[in-house]
Amino acid sequence: MNIQEFNQGEGIFIDTNIFIYHLDKSSPHHQTSTNFLIQVECQQVKAFISTLVIDEIFYSCLLLKGSEIYPELSINALKKRINSDKKLIRECYEVVETVFNYIEMLRIVSSLTILEINFEIIKCALPIAKKYNLFPRDAIHLSTCQMFGIHHIATNDTHFQDIPLLTVWTPSRTL
Repeated sequence: MNIQEFNQGEGIFIDTNIFIYHLDKSSPHHQTSTNFLIQVECQQVKAFISTLVIDEIFYSCLLLKGSEIYPELSINALKKRINSDKKLIRECYEVVETVFNYIEMLRIVSSLTILEINFEIIKCALPIAKKYNLFPRDAIHLSTCQMFGIHHIATNDTHFQDIPLLTVWTPSRTL
């Protein structure tokens, strides 16, 4: 289902990739993701993210900005460069700070709730990861949704589509 059509009153968990598409103007999903986040801003959609999603967004922003500046570098070389180049890391963190301010604004003025990841959620993620063949972070996202009674997820990750516990809303027409 397309996220532009989401109008459930019960809320939706937003995965990292929706924010990344919003930030990446070259993404084919940029406009759809941006429009969806505008609905969150305007309190038309009750939304949830977790502290883990924020971590993923920040990490992705660092790498996206670094790859804009040094497109020729491999991911490993880019990570080393970011760690060793003070000017580069300052430039990368300017983007992170902008995104942090955006998330903070959403938290304060919209219907975005930031959920804390605790040990219980992580503990519950292990059997979920094994059952649904998920990587740890995605299993933690699913465990978070279960713990907080969230039944919808906005994501472009296809591995969530076979999980009967969630309705998947994507920025593309098909999964």
